[in-house]
Amino acid sequence: MAWFEWLRRRRDTRPTIERVGPTLPPAHATTDGGGPDFEPRKPVAIDLRPQERLTSTASAWAESLPGRLQPVALCRDYPRVANRIALCWNDPVLAESVFSDLLVDRRGNRRGFPGAVMADLLRLHGLHERRLAVASMPPVWSWAQRPLR
Repeated sequence: MAWFEWLRRRRDTRPTIERVGPTLPPAHATTDGGGPDFEPRKPVAIDLRPQERLTSTASAWAESLPGRLQPVALCRDYPRVANRIALCWNDPVLAESVFSDLLVDRRGNRRGFPGAVMADLLRLHGLHERRLAVASMPPVWSWAQRPLR
């Protein structure tokens, strides 16, 4: 019992930072006594906007589409949208979500896309829906295995 008593008394309840002390020197610390030991950094401009250029992935995706379905106006005028569609194209659920976000105005204050871009989007959405319909069809050999009446 005495052993546990000693451990209880021995335990330091102060936060770790108070027991150990600060691990970094203060910002005003100097190495030569003259001034701060570092030069203040200049702010770095970070571009947080979506890509304004067509990526190689999106370019390859657009070229892989049949000639009349290639979204020329979309890739030229809205490359960030084309990049987004290209990334989601092979995932049916994501692609449907992207098309839904682009074609349905849920906020009520969007201006919409220019006519040529909207035509590209509608053609791509139609192609996407046809791909889904073909993928959901049962294989031909399953029809052949059905019993005849």
